[in-house]
Formats: sequence, C-alpha cells, structure tokens
Amino acid sequence: MFSHRASVPSSTYPLVVDLNAPPYAPEGLNVVQHLPHPGNEGLFVWHQPAVNFSRDDDQLAHDGLNACILRERLLKKPGVCVFNANLLDFLAHHPAIIPKEKAAIEDPEIVFFGTIYADVQGALYMRTLRYVEGSWVQSTLWLGASCNRRYYAALWNENWLDQVSLN
Repeated sequence: MFSHRASVPSSTYPLVVDLNAPPYAPEGLNVVQHLPHPGNEGLFVWHQPAVNFSRDDDQLAHDGLNACILRERLLKKPGVCVFNANLLDFLAHHPAIIPKEKAAIEDPEIVFFGTIYADVQGALYMRTLRYVEGSWVQSTLWLGASCNRRYYAALWNENWLDQVSLN
C-alpha cells in the first residue's frame, strides 16, 4: 500500500517519501486537490527538524478557527509550505518517528492541509492523524470544521538548517 510513496529500507538508510506521488484516497473519497512539494522533485528525506507541527494564534485565542480559513491563511503565508497526505501515509506507517511530545497533548490531531478530498455529496475533507488511546490513527476533518487548540498543521520548516547546532 505504501510502496509507491515511501521507501522503507533498513535503519542504516534514510527514510524517504515521495510527496508528489498520487495520494491514497480512502474509500468513499476522491482527491480534488493535491499540492506538490517544492524541491527535489517531491522527494522528502525524513528529518524531524524539517517538519513543524504548528497552530495559528487564533486557534489558541478563540474556541477555534474554521479549517477552510486556516488553510487559506497557511497557503498565503510567505515561506510556509503545507504537507500533503503522502506525509500522513508515511507517518502512519512509521508512527515511532512522530515527536513524542505531540502524543502528550490531550487528544492531538495533525492536519495535512495539502490534499483535499470530496465525498459523493461534494463535502470537502482533509486527512488527519489523531492520537487515540496510545496510538496514531487516521481520520478525516471536514473543511468547514472548527480547528481548536488540539489541531496542528503539518508544515515544512524551510529554516530547519538554521536551527542545527554545529558544535
């Protein structure tokens, strides 16, 4: 199921995911938008500092922010790149590499804003990873839902090299 999106070699090799490959569509959903990932023709070598699980200030200041509005803000923000559902599939296959501090938050859910799906009625969704009873499970989030403080956007941290200590 994941072989066309991620290579999973032995631990001596890096983990690589093809973010530009056609995404998986759960039963009952069709892909309507899949944003490509810039650089390296979509090949992303997993390195945790390059991935940022982030929230908007309005999610914290209020009871939540509409998922559609949040997505539009993220897409318009200079220097921000949202991850698509191919990273979700990769992380679902390798849950041990998700930062443990995310699991410590009450009922966290990571949203992959780069891929949009539609059901047969035309309702739009994004796929998510949600921490439930000790494990990460896949779910969907309606684009009209409210994203409160438990929702995190999976974003590319383009400045991760600046944060690496060379000492």
